[in-house]
Parts: sequence; structure tokens; C-alpha cells
Amino acid sequence: MSILDQIGAKITDVSAGATQQAKNSVDIVKLNGIISSEKQKLSAYYQQIGEAYYAANCENPPTDYAEMFETVNASLRTIQSSQKRIEELKGIKQCPECGAQISVGTQFCPSCGKPVKNEETVVANDSITCSNCGNMVNSGARFCNKCGSPIQKA
Repeated sequence: MSILDQIGAKITDVSAGATQQAKNSVDIVKLNGIISSEKQKLSAYYQQIGEAYYAANCENPPTDYAEMFETVNASLRTIQSSQKRIEELKGIKQCPECGAQISVGTQFCPSCGKPVKNEETVVANDSITCSNCGNMVNSGARFCNKCGSPIQKA
């Protein structure tokens, strides 16, 4: 075999090796993509299982999970009170029939047409006046329930 034939054979071997390495790299990227996708699916399924387990056991949590259940309950309470405060600040509430957001004082829900009760805010005897809008608020209030301004304590 001549030297040129040997060089040609060596180039062919190197190029075949490089081609195989490139193919392997592409396959590895594809497999990593599949793994990542499956991990995302698993995470979503684990979350659904956890939410379903919580819902099925929230009234009587197993002792092994009692602390986690109370942490979830505390987070849910914080979320609910924060959402309620946002609604107050925006001057909106939820329709008791359909859950649509409606303005405070609305007589009929624009989404479902049902009448909406508008309870008046109960103001205690030791009420104070909002310096911004003149609304009477309970003395313990930190913000006006009409305009949202901070209450200035005398």
C-alpha cells in the first residue's frame, strides 16, 4: 500500500469517526430534550396528585402531613385575605352567584343578571372621619373603606 493510500484511508477513518461523533451529539441533544419534557410532565402530575391529596384530606390530614397541611392552609388564608384587600382597594367584589368581578354598589350583576345585595358597612360608635373623603370608618381601621386613604389617627 502506497503512502497516499494510507493517508487516504486515515482521512476516511477520521471523517467516519467525526461523522459518528456529530450524530451522537445530535442524538444526545434530542434525548436530553425528551428527558426535560418528561420531567416537566412529571412535575405537573406530582402537583396535581398533591393538590388532589390535599383536597381529599384537608378536613382530616394524616399526622405525618399535618404540618405541611397547616402551612398550605396558612398560605391559602394569606392569598384569600390579600385578594380581598386588592378587591377593596379597587372598589370591586365578586358576584355571589357567578363569581364575576363587579363594582361595589352594583345592584345587578352585568354577567349573570342576578340582584346583588349591598350590605352597608357597620360603623361602631367610636367611629372617625376619613380626612380625604369624609366617610365614617371604625376607629380601628387603618384605611378608609370608601377611598382607600390611610386613616390619620388624632
